Amino acid sequence: MRVRAHDGWDGSVPVELRVTVADEPPVCESATTAPIGVRAGGTAERSLNCSDPDGGAVTVTLAQQTRKWGSATLADGGSR
Repeated sequence: MRVRAHDGWDGSVPVELRVTVADEPPVCESATTAPIGVRAGGTAERSLNCSDPDGGAVTVTLAQQTRKWGSATLADGGSR
C-alpha cells in the first residue's frame, strides 16, 4: 500500500507501507494422550487446555463422533 502525509497545503512524496497480518491458530493440549478405558454404561472425563496465542476467544467442537465407540459431550458448551 502507498501512503502520503498531507497538511492541508502540501503533500509528501508517497512511500510504500507493507502490512503483514499474522493470525496463529488455536492450540489444544490434553494432560494425556492415553486411551480412555470405560466399561459399558460407564463414563469418563478428559480435560483439555485450549487457548489462542493471539488472545481471542476459543470455541471447541466435536470434529467427529461415532456411536460405535460411544459419544462425547463438552461440559462447558465448548466456549471460554
